[in-house]
Amino acid sequence: MILGRSLFVEALRLAEIEEAGDDRTALVLGWANSSIKEKKGLIEEASKLGLEKEKEIMLSHLDDEQKGLQAYARRKGVGKLRKFLHVRDAAARYGREHDYWSYSFGHEVVHGSDTAFLFRRKKVDNDTVAISNRTPDPEIIAGVASFAAKSVVQAARAAANVFGCKMVSNYNSCQRKSTNLPMGYEMVANTSFQQTR
Repeated sequence: MILGRSLFVEALRLAEIEEAGDDRTALVLGWANSSIKEKKGLIEEASKLGLEKEKEIMLSHLDDEQKGLQAYARRKGVGKLRKFLHVRDAAARYGREHDYWSYSFGHEVVHGSDTAFLFRRKKVDNDTVAISNRTPDPEIIAGVASFAAKSVVQAARAAANVFGCKMVSNYNSCQRKSTNLPMGYEMVANTSFQQTR
């Protein structure tokens, strides 16, 4: 599920890069710019906690990186930098709405929130803490595999189109099979967990 969540996001981003056409540079540079801003935020936070002793030097390097990115954007004739869609909006745009629920559920499972426990089938005794990292339920295993497989196929198609590669001859068959694999609310909602006392 951890891998499936990451694959889902990356597949959606590749689909968006594919669709962006002439705006691809603005989209990728916007992502790079956001990444620099996040790094700056982390350095500021580390400095407040006393973990970063060379804050000004680090921020200066990132300022230089950002200026270089802006200069590159000007050379390429890029005006406004673009941001990727929110995962929910991208899922709706690229026909993965049902998988967005699986992505959201996966987030809860991976981070162990109360929401994850809402969908378990086995009762947990009082005074028991259940920590779950796997399930023997074949439907869940197949569902998560389906969720990941759809993303792999979507990412492969988008990457091939972005880089001008020829798709393998059986791509359409793979896409049909991955799209028709069972996955969605019904399957994930019937989750079963192993329990540990």
